[in-house]
Formats: sequence, C-alpha cells, structure tokens
Amino acid sequence: MRHTVPIAIAIAVFVLSACATAPPLPGFGVEVSLKLSSAGRQVCIAGKNFTPDTSVQTGYIDIPGASTLSPAQTVTASHAGDFNVVDVTTGYGACTLEQQGKDVLVFAKDMSNGNVAIGKLPARLWCQNVIQVVPVDSRCP
Repeated sequence: MRHTVPIAIAIAVFVLSACATAPPLPGFGVEVSLKLSSAGRQVCIAGKNFTPDTSVQTGYIDIPGASTLSPAQTVTASHAGDFNVVDVTTGYGACTLEQQGKDVLVFAKDMSNGNVAIGKLPARLWCQNVIQVVPVDSRCP
C-alpha cells in the first residue's frame, strides 16, 4: 500500500529539520505515549541521546482542528542527553472519519544542532466526538 504525506506536513517536517548541523548521536530519538487523567490527556515524550544540557523544543504536527505546527514545551536535556515531557492537551472539537484515521506527529528538536526526532500518536485521541479508551502507560512520569 502506498502512503502519501499531505504537503503541509511535509513542509512542517522540512522546516523543523532543515538546519541540522551535525548527525544525531546513536540511539537519538523519542518515545511517545498517552494516558488519560483527571487533568486531561497527558502526552508523554521521552527523549534519548540529545545534546546534553541543551534546549529541546517539543510539539505536534497535524492535530485535527489546530494549525499544522503546534508547539508544546521547551525543556533542557539532562547531562546524559535525556528528557521527559508530560504535556496536558485537550480535544479540539469534532473530527471527520478521515481525520480520525490519521496520525499526529510528535516532535522533539535538539536546538543545539537542529536534529529532529519524531514519534506518532493516533489523531483520534484529540477528537472530542470519539470515545477514548486509553490505557495508563507506565512510561509517563
């Protein structure tokens, strides 16, 4: 099956990663997960092997009903180059069936060298017209 990427997403990913100045460290990347709590949806972003002690910008690409590129938080990677972000998000309204079937890209950009790591979550998790059954994920702090 052939997969296509909407042009807005392709442009957003290009803009995020266009200025990378060095290759990423081995094991560089993010794991994303989600849990529901009384505060709302908690998106958990765990980064590994980013540049130690430097800023990391996190955010989302293609949340249904939001702008193509939605920033979340900026954090500082640890001395080991790791970080954990818990971002409480809310729904953005009703989603079409097409939107429910897509993914939201969750990114983390190493601000010292421009490298970007991307994870995915189902877009339906942001849709207020979809009943959410999400298990608690132990990776969230």
